[in-house]
Amino acid sequence: MVAPVRVYSNDQTHFVDTYAFLDGGSNISLWTTTLTQRLKLRGSKVMRKSEGVTGSKFQQGFVVAMKLKGLKETELISMPSVLAIKELRNFNASIHQWSCI
Repeated sequence: MVAPVRVYSNDQTHFVDTYAFLDGGSNISLWTTTLTQRLKLRGSKVMRKSEGVTGSKFQQGFVVAMKLKGLKETELISMPSVLAIKELRNFNASIHQWSCI
C-alpha cells in the first residue's frame, strides 16, 4: 500500500511530506539519499543484503534514524535503522492509483 506520510529528522527539526510504500512482509526499511539530504541527516555507511521475490542483492547506503507519521495521524513512529540508498523503484503508478480511491 502507498500512503502519504510526513517524515521527520530524528530530532524533529526538519520534515518532508512524501509517500511511503508499506510492505508488511519486508525485512528492511529503505528511503532515498535525497530525503536524507533534505532532512540534513548523517548516517553510517553500510552494505546490506536485501531479499525480494526476484532474489537477493546488496544495497550500499547509509543507515539513519528518523521518525514518521501518516498525514492524518498524530502519533510518531520511530525508525532507528533506515537504509538510505541512491534510488528506489518508481512507485508513481501506485501513488496515482491510491490517490484516486
